[in-house]
Amino acid sequence: MRRLVITEKNNTAVRIAVILSGGSMQRSYPNRVPVFDFSRDGVDYRVIGLRGHILNLDYPDAMNDWEGTDLRDLVRAEPVKRVVATNIVASLREVCRDIDEIIVATDFDREGELIGTEALEVIAEVRPGLPIKRARYSALTKSEIEGAFGALVEMDYPLALAAASRQVIDLGWGAALTRFISLAANQRGRDFLSVGRVQSPTLALIVDREREIVEFVPKDYWTVHATFEKDGTEFEGRHAHGQFWNEAEANAARDRATGAPTAAVTAYRGEVKEERPPVPYSTTLFLGDATRIGFAAAHAMDVAESLYQSGLISYPRTDNTVYPGSLSLRGILEKLKDTELGREAAEILAQPSIRATRGRTETTDHPPIYPVGAAVKSKLRPDHWRIYELVTRRFLATLAPNAKAHDSGATLDVNGQMFEASGYRVLEPGWRKYFTLYEARESTLPELVQGGSVAVKDVPPPRHDRTRPPNRYSQGALIQEMERLQLGTKSTRHDIIQKLYDRKYVEGKVLQPTETGMAVTEALEIHAEKITQPEMTALLEKDMDEIARGIKEQSAVIRESQDMLVEVIEVLLSKKEEIGKAWEGGGRGELALASPDEEAEVVAWMKGLNKTASLLALEFGLRGGTDITGFGLLGHAREAAEGAGVGLRIRFAAVPFTSAARKFGEAGAFPGGSLDNQEFFSPYVRFAGNLEGWEQTLLFDAQTSGGLLLAVPAPKAAAFAARAAELKQPIWEIGEVLEGEGIEVVK
Repeated sequence: MRRLVITEKNNTAVRIAVILSGGSMQRSYPNRVPVFDFSRDGVDYRVIGLRGHILNLDYPDAMNDWEGTDLRDLVRAEPVKRVVATNIVASLREVCRDIDEIIVATDFDREGELIGTEALEVIAEVRPGLPIKRARYSALTKSEIEGAFGALVEMDYPLALAAASRQVIDLGWGAALTRFISLAANQRGRDFLSVGRVQSPTLALIVDREREIVEFVPKDYWTVHATFEKDGTEFEGRHAHGQFWNEAEANAARDRATGAPTAAVTAYRGEVKEERPPVPYSTTLFLGDATRIGFAAAHAMDVAESLYQSGLISYPRTDNTVYPGSLSLRGILEKLKDTELGREAAEILAQPSIRATRGRTETTDHPPIYPVGAAVKSKLRPDHWRIYELVTRRFLATLAPNAKAHDSGATLDVNGQMFEASGYRVLEPGWRKYFTLYEARESTLPELVQGGSVAVKDVPPPRHDRTRPPNRYSQGALIQEMERLQLGTKSTRHDIIQKLYDRKYVEGKVLQPTETGMAVTEALEIHAEKITQPEMTALLEKDMDEIARGIKEQSAVIRESQDMLVEVIEVLLSKKEEIGKAWEGGGRGELALASPDEEAEVVAWMKGLNKTASLLALEFGLRGGTDITGFGLLGHAREAAEGAGVGLRIRFAAVPFTSAARKFGEAGAFPGGSLDNQEFFSPYVRFAGNLEGWEQTLLFDAQTSGGLLLAVPAPKAAAFAARAAELKQPIWEIGEVLEGEGIEVVK
């Protein structure tokens, strides 16, 4: 009996061969691919590792002509499979010739099942009809692998079909939409613009958050605080009113409380609370914590995959948050005694009983992520140890006792002004001792007695602050939002985010859209909004889940996807010229100056223009606007930003110069009042889009004959006018909406 074992990667092939052979396998290299031979229990084994997918879907060569291929035909076209690992395919055909049975031992998930079936397709061309078995495992440990090979199962072909369906659907959406937007925008070659079924709604989430930040109008508020003392312990309370939106009211509340020697305790509560340990790691929870300690999501998954292949952690792609009953928790802890976390493992082992927390999601394919082997810090790369330690500490925390904390609160009356104080103090760290990522914020509040009193030490002037916009997404937070909206899968979400970075659609540790990312999203939203919304993608994800469960047919789901895509393509084709004109006008918002000398000259000329207008633009985060004298906003916004200690990003475009010049030229808005002067500067700015729906305001500085045209969204108009009046900034209202796109200033 001769068995061929097919694994997903060479590292996995080595580990399985070592485990099953006891380290006595022989190596050969047909077509430069490592193959491992050994005998076990009277059966000859041959183990070969793939390199992920060995076949790739693509369209026929006849459809590689982007301009000559009708996109509707492309959507309906049948993709072809192309070999992407010729040496591995050649080796499979060679090593299977004298085999009696095949065991597929790829990772057990959709992609793993599809990768296994790809290898079976290649072998079937040479040896059709061979018996096939499946080895399922969740960790590359001796007990897990021997158990899997001792209890072989059948292939899950519906699971593979679900993955194959995703390939066909994603190829269709990606190819058709990418070709359309790239050709419409005349962005070809390396500068092509990528659009995708999951990528585009994910990018839209980031762009929408950026708009919330840019359009956010900060509001001033004041809070009143007091310092109290009881038996030598000082603590702070805050006025029960919370935020005062009027400074005079805050001062009045403070004045009424000032001078009181004592405060009456009108209410007090104090209780010991037990805090349950965190639940076991799913992929989403793991990536959330990995990004909190500084990892990019894609890098964290790469490291986790490497640790899995090295037999140190379990399979890192899982939705499960419940350890299976068959998992030996004590056995794992015994292994961990030989690591740098051995003392902690021994403490958990010494507990009278060991019970793990349970999350809400329980699946049967893979357990939560947990350590399966003992790692030595000095033998791992630093980033590998950090991920291993994160996984191990989380595992220890899920088995540790509850934490206990004293939680307290009080209400105090100071001359009729009510203040609130709270306290939090950890009594027993419990699981917090092992998992310190979630820091407990302690605050002091001594034990008080209702009806008693405390000394009032100080009631300082009110604290001034401003409301803040929402935070940009971290990678971990975005993955959680993608999971909530059913965008992508546990195996693909981190790759989608990395693709946004690679395409230069986002930048920064917290995700901020670039000008290109903003422009692509805006073009799709205006002309084919469905592409940027999660509902369509979530529907297709649900369909693929039902293929995996054998409920839906692959052909029906693919046909449904193609119908959706053709509908979108028809809409886009009807607006191709409009999209192209917008993009030709500079949809990416680049500043195009003929030479550095000219830029320096223009910036120097602008330094005399009105800076108050730029400060207003920065303060209100105005989206849209242009200095009608040329590049005024670039110069004085730079200076304003430096003076205010903030960064800015400027998206350049402009109102049409002919209409703007005629409207403002008579008022002396241009240096020398010359229309020709305006046209001299116009070639340096790329134009695009429109400002429809925005109120137009001209900030006019008669002293310098400079004007700044700003687009002010309606909700901000009143506050903007009031602030401009406060700064003594003249405003000249414009009654009609002018075409053209302006400048985006981001704090």
